[in-house]
Amino acid sequence: MLIPPNQKGVSLVEAMIAIVIFMIIMIGGHSYFARSHMVMAYGKLQRLAVAAAVHKMESLVKLDYSSLSSSLNETDVTIDLGNRSGTRSTTITYIDDAADGQAGADSDGNTLDYKMIAVEIAWSDSREQSYSLSTFVIE
Repeated sequence: MLIPPNQKGVSLVEAMIAIVIFMIIMIGGHSYFARSHMVMAYGKLQRLAVAAAVHKMESLVKLDYSSLSSSLNETDVTIDLGNRSGTRSTTITYIDDAADGQAGADSDGNTLDYKMIAVEIAWSDSREQSYSLSTFVIE
């Protein structure tokens, strides 16, 4: 059947092809926005974890060297990470540096040369995530 040249309009096949192309674009766009939302949520949690670790680290570093002891260690302290909760673990460890000898062979007689402070923030979303921060403090 021939269509006379003066009739204008869209055939059923053209409409179906346009709908298929539109659906492909919409599905791709939806996938993109869903994935970007997940990435932004993860980034927000990570920024909050970094901020919590830095805050705790700064509060410990500003203490006197003699005040830093293993009594300040903490394990699995619940903290707020926006709309989720996480845990913070803090450890203060004495380090005996090999540069001046170790244990009984220590040249200056002090086996506690410096301290290492480590802060770890952990949270769970679709899987376990964590962020660790550590520094050394010397007298």
